[in-house]
Amino acid sequence: MVMIIQRISYPKEVNWDRHTATLRTTRKEHLCAVCKQPIPFGEKAYEIVLWGAGLAGKKFPDYAHPDHLKEYVEACT
Repeated sequence: MVMIIQRISYPKEVNWDRHTATLRTTRKEHLCAVCKQPIPFGEKAYEIVLWGAGLAGKKFPDYAHPDHLKEYVEACT
């Protein structure tokens, strides 16, 4: 039996109204802002920064699974 594995590609950076989401590999475990499930060490996740939030926005950004980014965007708008 031959299995075909498809790779899902996500954009490296997504910008919308006063937010920037950057796809990163996590260096420690974080919680997803949408589903509240952990994002394990070494997994891909979006780091979401609110523009104009100052140092706190850059130091403590939100994280979301790549599959949940659309839900995060819809909740913000």
